[in-house]
Amino acid sequence: MTGVLCDKNVPDRFKSKVYRAVVRSAALYGAECWPATKEVERRLSVMETKMLRWTAGVTRAYRIRNEKIRERFGIAPIADKLREIRLRWYGHVLRANEDTICKEGLDLEVPGKLPEGRPKQRWLDTLHADLKHVGVHPDQAHDRICQKTRSYRFDITKMNELGKANRKVNDACADLKKLRNMRQTVLFIIEYGIAWIHMEKNLSDRALIKANLFQLLHRYEEVISMIDYQRSNFNDSVGSLNSSVQKTIEMIKRYV
Repeated sequence: MTGVLCDKNVPDRFKSKVYRAVVRSAALYGAECWPATKEVERRLSVMETKMLRWTAGVTRAYRIRNEKIRERFGIAPIADKLREIRLRWYGHVLRANEDTICKEGLDLEVPGKLPEGRPKQRWLDTLHADLKHVGVHPDQAHDRICQKTRSYRFDITKMNELGKANRKVNDACADLKKLRNMRQTVLFIIEYGIAWIHMEKNLSDRALIKANLFQLLHRYEEVISMIDYQRSNFNDSVGSLNSSVQKTIEMIKRYV
């Protein structure tokens, strides 16, 4: 486990999956039945923060907030997951048959006298606080068909939005890849072309080639500005830049 979580060559997404599947599952084993207090949630939160910082290779000396590290791995707070699994188990109990052990244990009342002082926190006390925090009613546990329908509609909408965003990202990546290849060509021509012009003292068209090189640089800067301001005529400018590259290359080839 240490070799995976501490390895800098392992992607953060894979580390996040390992943490959720192994570390958090082990930490919350049997948590459905815990009457978790604030102290328990605090200790679990401290454990999770230390594990995430250890996984990210970040110490307190870096002065990076816990929220930033949590966003980096896409990990929800462990207190929210603790509340989620308690409510999930409570829903299973409410939907169970009346003669099951879990349903009988939910309504079980132990006879006897309570000791003096403040009573200890019970599981139902924690559950009522969870229901109040989330804003749901126990009667909603039986309406699973409606829940699945809402979830399905949300998933379809989310998939459509993600599909549109993915297409935009792919188009932007294609443009950036085209620009990156063009940038390498432009910088190579300008760097070695100007150096070659200064070495060739007897070149008759030196001024003309030098002007073409600076015109090439100017058009490249125009394309960069279009990326920054998201203008629509990006493809036309890239085509013009490409033609300038070819023109400059042909002019230099005549003297090589």
